[in-house]
Amino acid sequence: MTRWIIADTVPPPARIALLDQLAAEGARDSSVIALAELVPRGLSATQLAESLLALMHRNIPYRADPAGQEVFQSVRETLAEGGDCEDLAALFVSIATVLGLRARLVWLHQQIHGAMLNHVYPQVLLEGAWVDADPSVAGARLGESPASAVARLRGVRTTG
Repeated sequence: MTRWIIADTVPPPARIALLDQLAAEGARDSSVIALAELVPRGLSATQLAESLLALMHRNIPYRADPAGQEVFQSVRETLAEGGDCEDLAALFVSIATVLGLRARLVWLHQQIHGAMLNHVYPQVLLEGAWVDADPSVAGARLGESPASAVARLRGVRTTG
């Protein structure tokens, strides 16, 4: 299996570029194409994206990187063993591409409750708007931000 250990000094744009490359390679992988065939056809773009998100939540487990390391892996490895947020996001983009959807990766870097949060998740283009679709938060809904999904699933009330 192919893995890359990412140094802390690698800036987010370079990380996204590598993940974009992994997603593009994954869209040509026979295992990804076979998984995409499990998504029903004849659906609207929104229904395709919802079906893909549900498929990933059910079948591809979240697996954290080893402590103290940032590891990127091939999409094929993510299919075989699961992965963390960036691995699952790259896989989602690969499958979305096979399904004919436009998808992209988003790097979220913000401070929450005094700690820095780095998170990668995909968005899919639906009806002219980029819509969040986070496969690393089991139970996240299409169009729900990662933070909103986590709050809802934990039963935390948010304002705004």
